[in-house]
This record gives sequence, C-alpha cells and structure tokens, in this order.
Amino acid sequence: MNILLVEDDEVDRMLFHRALKKAGAKCTVVDATDGAEALELLQTLIGSEGRSGQAPNTVIVTDINMPRMNGHEFVAAVRENPDLAKAVVFVYSTSATEEDRQLAYSRHVAGYLLKRGDDNALKDIGSLFDVYSRTVELPDA
Repeated sequence: MNILLVEDDEVDRMLFHRALKKAGAKCTVVDATDGAEALELLQTLIGSEGRSGQAPNTVIVTDINMPRMNGHEFVAAVRENPDLAKAVVFVYSTSATEEDRQLAYSRHVAGYLLKRGDDNALKDIGSLFDVYSRTVELPDA
C-alpha cells in the first residue's frame, strides 16, 4: 500500500515511519510537508501515470495544523478535484476539538486519528495501517 504522509513536523514524520516499520507494515510512504506540496505530488502522480479521472491508489494521512495549506484546506481541495475526490484520507492530528473532527468527517475522511505521543499510541497507529494494508481492497487506479 502507498501512503502519502502530509506532515510538517519532522519528528512526527519520523515517528510515523518508525511505527509502520515496527508493525511490519508493507507500506511505501512518501512525505509532503504541507497541503500545497501534497497536491503537487498527487497531480504529478496522476499525470505521470495517465490516470486522469481516477484517484491514485494511495492512502493519504494528513495533519491539520500546517503552514501554507492546512489539513482542512487540503482535504477540501482533494474532495473538489474530480481526479482525487474518491481518495482515502485519514486525519492524524494533535487536535482533539469537536470542531476539527466534525469538519474532517464532513469532508468524508476515513478516520480521525489523535497523535497521543506515547509508545502505545504509536504502536496502535502502526498496527492500524498494517492491518489496513493487508485487509482493505482499494480500487484499481
């Protein structure tokens, strides 16, 4: 499974990669530091593989609080783009506010995951994506 990790914090990116590795998840992860960079990467992927009109076979994991384009703006842009609208998106954030959760789910995210910062939480994140990669059938792109 391919994952696009949209995260501005270098330590959080490293911890996410480490969690996947420790869980044995068979995932290829590409990093973007904000929503604008992530959109550019996704458009390049669509164009280079001739997938116009189809979402890339990539699960997107995005933070909310980022520079240039935050996670909410990024998810809105993904949903408004016909080539990306059906992409699987998870939010992975420190924000536990009801407002952020409601806004994310109103944009049809697959899940809202809290960064709790402890070893058990990281283990859970790694396990979640390990199981997801082995059990969920994504559409052919």
